[in-house]
Amino acid sequence: MAHAAQNESNSYERTHFTSELRKSKTGTEVKVAGWIEDFRDIGKLGFIILRDVTGLVQAVLVGENLQKAKSIPRQSNILLKGVLQDTKSKNFPFEIKVEEIFVFSPASLSLPVDPTGRVESNLDTRLDSRALDLRNPKISNIFIIRSNILKIIRDFFLENKFIEVNTPKIIGSASEGGSNLFSFDYFKRKGFSVSKPATL
Repeated sequence: MAHAAQNESNSYERTHFTSELRKSKTGTEVKVAGWIEDFRDIGKLGFIILRDVTGLVQAVLVGENLQKAKSIPRQSNILLKGVLQDTKSKNFPFEIKVEEIFVFSPASLSLPVDPTGRVESNLDTRLDSRALDLRNPKISNIFIIRSNILKIIRDFFLENKFIEVNTPKIIGSASEGGSNLFSFDYFKRKGFSVSKPATL
């Protein structure tokens, strides 16, 4: 029973991020997970554009998989299992011929924001649905650049024997992006504690 459960669990694990797929892997079985960026139905064939944190890949569907894909809302979290093959698409160097579709989390049919960025939303709406907003490549790229810059700075300090510590700060208002902070009474006023990184 334990062995069967382990095999079932492994069937839902990705083997590659989209950026790790290569034309040289054509003919091999792959499993990629992400969310449905787009879906096109052209009759006997259907195409899913799947996006993960590293990029996009096109997948082609036929038969039962095509019928199943028609009922899955865009932006749903899914895993695609299939074989990497050549494609006639001008936008992709290869595609996945889908053998199975696993739906982890179906999306609502009416999302508060458009994660593709095709339809703009005001800032308040975007912040209220930040997880969806961060799927927008224009937004996520900002954080990718920021992350890489911070890594360079951190690596420099570590290589030069600095020690990173997190020191608590007391602020007068809960202004840390709307997050829940630790509050307390501070000289008859409400104070909030927040921890920020520092170096020694």
